Amino acid sequence: MTSLVPAAPRLVLADRLVSRTLTTDVVLVAAGAALTAILAQVSIPMFPVPITGQTLAVLLVGATLGAVRGASSLALYAVLGLVGLPVYAPQADGSHLTGFLALAAPSFGYIVGFVFAAAIVGSLSERTWDRKFFKALATFVGGSVVVFAFGLPWLEPRPDARVGPVPVHHRRTHQGRDRRGAAAGCLVGRRQARRASRAGRRVALRQRERAPE
Repeated sequence: MTSLVPAAPRLVLADRLVSRTLTTDVVLVAAGAALTAILAQVSIPMFPVPITGQTLAVLLVGATLGAVRGASSLALYAVLGLVGLPVYAPQADGSHLTGFLALAAPSFGYIVGFVFAAAIVGSLSERTWDRKFFKALATFVGGSVVVFAFGLPWLEPRPDARVGPVPVHHRRTHQGRDRRGAAAGCLVGRRQARRASRAGRRVALRQRERAPE
């Protein structure tokens, strides 16, 4: 017999901290895009290559907002750069590619991959994969792999592009950054999950205290 009881919603960190309404969803999507834009400008010097904050932001936004809102947030981030805002990671000289130049750049595949990575990380987080260390690690590593699945093929030379084949060391550079970003995201995600769990227990306790005898 089919149950008439609706399935419980899959809660992520954002749902445990604020009530879900259309307004809060819009605000959270915009905040996720803003966070990604801010962290895209951050580079932490490390050997042999620095860590950029962009991929870390993608993983955290997906885990915090869930699949739909996370993907929407990164789609908004992509659109903001295409309409001319300097939100993408800076070039070596500090300049920012926007609009058609960004779309035509060999690295734009990573921007596309961010949307799908956020959706997958968010979907797994809705299934509580972000609350256990090894599952959280697998979630964030999987999100990084999705980014590469879109980014690396886009880097390959096209008939009208004046670029050579992608050097092996270039791929290793991006892979090294994202592995460390995934590990950092795993640790931050676990902390967020613990805080969300404590917040949920406090809300449930207050509701029981207010319930009539």
